[in-house]
Amino acid sequence: MCHELFITATHPPRELIKTKWVTYEPAENSFVEAVAPYFIYDHNYYICSKTGCGCAFRYWDYELGFHKPQKWKYEYYENLLGAKALYHSLLELFPQKTKMVLIPSWNAIEDIPTTHTREFQLAEIDEREFLIFNDRLLNLVI
Repeated sequence: MCHELFITATHPPRELIKTKWVTYEPAENSFVEAVAPYFIYDHNYYICSKTGCGCAFRYWDYELGFHKPQKWKYEYYENLLGAKALYHSLLELFPQKTKMVLIPSWNAIEDIPTTHTREFQLAEIDEREFLIFNDRLLNLVI
């Protein structure tokens, strides 16, 4: 059982990358039948972490908001590094003014949120606080 992360964006990334911490693949190459209705823009990708799925990123509930790692809740160091790498890849790969939605799911078929967050400017979120919401579709602008 794994987290899966998809993105739908108004513009394509400058390149599709594969690094130690984050990889972008066209969504057509992944099982996306359940996620396809959430692709509201023309450019759709599957994003995986070093684990080959979306598990090595930070996931929290929306009610907690963006926040730095908490002492009361252990977070795996690789998830912190994965979230930081994802944050920087979004800023570096997508042109300014790109609108996007990060779509979390469980095994690409379960627990796909239906509620959107408000629109966040990615550059206004501290890289140490960046995370993906388990229970919301995250709306970002580069």
